[in-house]
Amino acid sequence: MKHILSAIDNSGCGNYRLLQPVNCCIRDHGYHPDDFKLHIGSVFRWINRDDVETVTFQRRMAAHLRDCKAAQELGKLTVFETDDFDIALPPSNPLWKVYQQNGWIGDIKALSNMCEAITVSTPNLYDEYRTLFPQKPIEVIPNTIDLGDMMWNLPKGNRNTDRIVIGWAGSSTHREDLRILSGIFSTLNSKYPDKIMFMMAGFTPKVHRAIQTEEGIKQIVVDATPEDEDSWYGIIKPFSRLYRNIDDIRVLVKDTEVRKSKDKVFEFGEERTIETFTGEPIQNWVLDDYPLQVLSALPFQLFPQVYRYPDIMVAPNIQSRFADSKSNLKVIEAWSYRLPVVASPIRPYRDTITQGENGFIAKNPKQFIKYLSQLIENKDMREEFGNDGREQVEQNWNTTKECTHRFDWYDSLRKGG
Repeated sequence: MKHILSAIDNSGCGNYRLLQPVNCCIRDHGYHPDDFKLHIGSVFRWINRDDVETVTFQRRMAAHLRDCKAAQELGKLTVFETDDFDIALPPSNPLWKVYQQNGWIGDIKALSNMCEAITVSTPNLYDEYRTLFPQKPIEVIPNTIDLGDMMWNLPKGNRNTDRIVIGWAGSSTHREDLRILSGIFSTLNSKYPDKIMFMMAGFTPKVHRAIQTEEGIKQIVVDATPEDEDSWYGIIKPFSRLYRNIDDIRVLVKDTEVRKSKDKVFEFGEERTIETFTGEPIQNWVLDDYPLQVLSALPFQLFPQVYRYPDIMVAPNIQSRFADSKSNLKVIEAWSYRLPVVASPIRPYRDTITQGENGFIAKNPKQFIKYLSQLIENKDMREEFGNDGREQVEQNWNTTKECTHRFDWYDSLRKGG
């Protein structure tokens, strides 16, 4: 065992930053599986092995400070790994309160200070940590897509609709970013009646009931209250006036479809129970003719399949120091499925998209409407942008080409490079 990697998870950043590159090193570059120990949580039990050379700590975890100290006492190279500038997390982000309550910002500062080296995902994040640690070795290791995984190479999904599908993928931490789209979709729905569909995917929902009132859909929750902004209710809230009729909404949760009860008519002010039944797995899902479709809580290994269905992807983000340090992952995910992207002007998107060649940067709602309209009306443009995007991923954000970067850099540090 040469490299120990303590991941924060095996889905989001844990997958893209550690698990996926390790798998590619083994599959494509001849590394032996025994070269690595990737674990979620404390890695203390393996640190004292003589063959261990490096220990990587992703973001923050309660045991990391203890484990890092033990590794350094044994002469192991310790590396702090991150793909977000959590220190600058804005109060509008749902995680801000959690980080404050648990003291995680202090843990991140302490761990990044203790480790001998740092790896980050973007040049902007490099600049932020270089300011904090002028003398510490820091390396940019970009997020990438494993194009060797069949999940990024599946055919387009089946449809029972002619609507142009505009997609968004993300977690409940992006609920404030989604508000950017509310007025935009109101305008687009009026401009293209019965021609477009909005598809939301990827976040963790709490779905069970719906209450429809004169103002629109007020609640779609499970084990939550309308005040729980991290619920499905919190995500859909910006669109409650846009999609007033529950008949306009279809929700898929994992492999279970949630539909309205058909035995009674929904009346304003009355509450009805939504029937839950086993539906088609996402692999066989057919996109039906609903103005709003929600595909949520997918197992991470199936997540790439959400990109089989849209024609266009949107990536709205509120400008902040935190957002400018994020990666371009939402763009390159969409490009991997040859989808054009209209994105907000945060730095990672500006640095990735070539305006008018493989996507658009929209600086305000008016530009979102303008560029989405162009893509809605022009199939050739959608295909041209998507094909260019796929080529960009193959050349510049391909895990197979990038996966050894981390471990090559570790070797150079150990040799005094």
